[in-house]
Amino acid sequence: MALGQLLFQNAPSGIVLFRPDGIIEDLNPAFCRMLGSNRKDLEERNWWNLMDSQSMEGALSATQQLLDHKPEAVEFEIRLRGRAGERVWCHVAAALVPGEASPVVQAHLTDITSTAEMQRDLLQRLTRLDEQLHEEHVRSAIALRESEERFRGAFEQAPIGMAIADLEGRIMQVNSAFRAILGYSGDEAVQLSWYDLLDPASDSPNLARLLVRTSVPVPSLQTDARFRMRDGAYREVQWNLSPVRDANGVTKCVIGQITDISARKEAERKLRRYAADLDRSNRDLQDFAYVASHDLQEPLRMVKSYLELLSRRYASQLDDDAREFIGYAADGASRMQHLVAGLLAYSRAGAGSGNRRGVDSKASLDAALANLHMAIRETGAEVTHGPMPVVEADALQLTQLLQNLISNAIKFRSADPPRVHVAAGEKEGGWEFRVRDNGIGLDPRFAQRAFQIFQRLHSPARYPGAGIGLAVCKRIVERHGGEIRVESAPGEGAEFIFSLPAAGGGE
Repeated sequence: MALGQLLFQNAPSGIVLFRPDGIIEDLNPAFCRMLGSNRKDLEERNWWNLMDSQSMEGALSATQQLLDHKPEAVEFEIRLRGRAGERVWCHVAAALVPGEASPVVQAHLTDITSTAEMQRDLLQRLTRLDEQLHEEHVRSAIALRESEERFRGAFEQAPIGMAIADLEGRIMQVNSAFRAILGYSGDEAVQLSWYDLLDPASDSPNLARLLVRTSVPVPSLQTDARFRMRDGAYREVQWNLSPVRDANGVTKCVIGQITDISARKEAERKLRRYAADLDRSNRDLQDFAYVASHDLQEPLRMVKSYLELLSRRYASQLDDDAREFIGYAADGASRMQHLVAGLLAYSRAGAGSGNRRGVDSKASLDAALANLHMAIRETGAEVTHGPMPVVEADALQLTQLLQNLISNAIKFRSADPPRVHVAAGEKEGGWEFRVRDNGIGLDPRFAQRAFQIFQRLHSPARYPGAGIGLAVCKRIVERHGGEIRVESAPGEGAEFIFSLPAAGGGE
């Protein structure tokens, strides 16, 4: 088999040749493996139908740019549908195939869903590779000559850096993208080997040697590596290396491709630094809220105590205005105590859910109802529930969450005695809880505002409280990786809906 065809068939990345109307002209085995389909199935499908609707717009735009302006290459990302329905994220580098009468686009696809996934099932892929190589050997000499010319052009014009090396790692040929990424001329590149280019402090040189010399047939290697550029600096690339074997399994040469990922790596490093700074800032804010709210408790208790003492001892000596002013001050201190207590609870809810384990939500509901025993008895409330699951949660925070929601239903009751029902159902690997009441309800316009700290939808004279209960609920649910919302209408009660992970499915 000619070298060009071998390179195409053994390329470690998926390659598809298609026309602008989506008709697939050719594709290689790596693309078949990427989607878990066979060659025949994919050839009968249209290129545009392989991707989901969200990816199609960007792919069409990039292809049109390629046709209109004829740049050397365009790059974009798409999500393809695999044979089993899974979504495969791919980085695509596309260029026009030279010498074609009508436009043909050559797309190189790299699976970026998970680098680890590309290392599985190596022996199975080799079997398929050998079968495909055997089939290629029966092609006619004319077809081989035509393919040779076509793929030599495709190799040179490929938008991904590609190089051919012998079994000792010496580079025999590179394409234009390879030269552009590392800055070497063609003559300079062929005087080098993989081991001249790879960072000697990394494991990449040893991996390259093992790939060629191992007795176990491994079809490819994919890893992140650092390549030395002509100016001596190192560039971070994704490096794919694959031995090219003939029909008898004898390795003839090695083909490698490099994709510049230095910008992506720098973005990842910035994101990690940002995440660390954000985490540190959150911890500082939580510590501040806890300390501030805790330290404010004692002076507020003192202010309230002395105001009450002043009112008792000197009530007969004070006029009506003085007694009224003292009442205002005492009421303000009392409300401030409630706010500080609420802030303390809010900061504790944000302290994380490190004590996560499998928790029987029925036990947490029972604990919440025990804490609300007096309020339930005084209002004649009735709290019912359906089957309650085991969830991955902090037991104390789950009790607080259910207690706050049920207490909220009792507080904002209608003229009828409160009726509260708690239900749970499986949803997307976790559990969705619904707490339904027959209370006064709320306007849907204020549904999001209800979960904000210190936000009140009613006057404190009618419904006392600090406006923190639902904010604490939201904080607890989000700390457990879930979401919370409310569905309601004035006079029709409210239903609070939140999700929690199933037992064993924590973060």
